[in-house]
Amino acid sequence: MADALIEDTDLDLVGQVKVALADQQVQIEGVQRSFPQAPNSIVVTDMPLMLNLAGAASYPVLEADYGIEERDYQMLLLVLPQGQGLEGEGETICEPFFGRVRRRFLARPHLGVDFVQNSIITGDTGVRVISFANMPYYGIIFTNRITAYFAREYAPNE
Repeated sequence: MADALIEDTDLDLVGQVKVALADQQVQIEGVQRSFPQAPNSIVVTDMPLMLNLAGAASYPVLEADYGIEERDYQMLLLVLPQGQGLEGEGETICEPFFGRVRRRFLARPHLGVDFVQNSIITGDTGVRVISFANMPYYGIIFTNRITAYFAREYAPNE
């Protein structure tokens, strides 16, 4: 049974996981800023930065009092606008983050949050050009699968 549950409201589970991800990301060497919610625009002086998008989920277990959600979170690392900097600079800035991000999240399987059962970084896209807010940036997309408990609520008379 789950030791800690979170109420099943849209913002609580997903929103709190994204805040926990951002809290970990700003502690990674070289990350200047992290956003739990995607910003409307990017300020170049905030780069390298990370932002978090909630991806697809499954609900593999539904018990009488709780459920489990497995959701993939896309953690976008943006380091430099495409076309700026020196030749190859975008890739050079990205490459140390493969190990830094992987080590940070593999060492914190619960993200420091009671209702998170497991957090496992499952992969990355490699260095690529990522379009965000109608602008291209050099970066990496990391996928983190979060398994979390939520309290199951019943409708009246159920």
